[in-house]
Amino acid sequence: IHCETGPAISYPDGFSIYGLNGVRVSKELVETPAEKLDPKLLIQEKNAEIRREILRKIGMERVLQKLNGKKLDSWREYELYEIKNIDIEPIHILKMKCPSTGAYYTLRTPPDIVNAREAIKWCNHSIAPEDILLAT
Repeated sequence: IHCETGPAISYPDGFSIYGLNGVRVSKELVETPAEKLDPKLLIQEKNAEIRREILRKIGMERVLQKLNGKKLDSWREYELYEIKNIDIEPIHILKMKCPSTGAYYTLRTPPDIVNAREAIKWCNHSIAPEDILLAT
């Protein structure tokens, strides 16, 4: 399901389903222009696929600019950013690029992790990124 300007599916009784790139999302996300969306949505959303669609719509550069994100570290196609003054503690976000699709994903990591490699290890349940690369 996908429609960038309105419902992806509409029923005669008025019920509608909104979707972007196969992901069911809110009406507000679809119908609000990208420049009017609050980048804090990315931080507040728990679903990774919806975060990906928020990121696609708003754009990573705009999100980081509006939230004053600072790059802490990078390793291969991974980048770790810090955003302050949004929550009680700084927010650390690991930005990842899927090698097969080119899509960007983000995951929130603990604020005590300050390098990208350790953030990847944390996301992979303590498995070092080199071990995953060897397995694939």
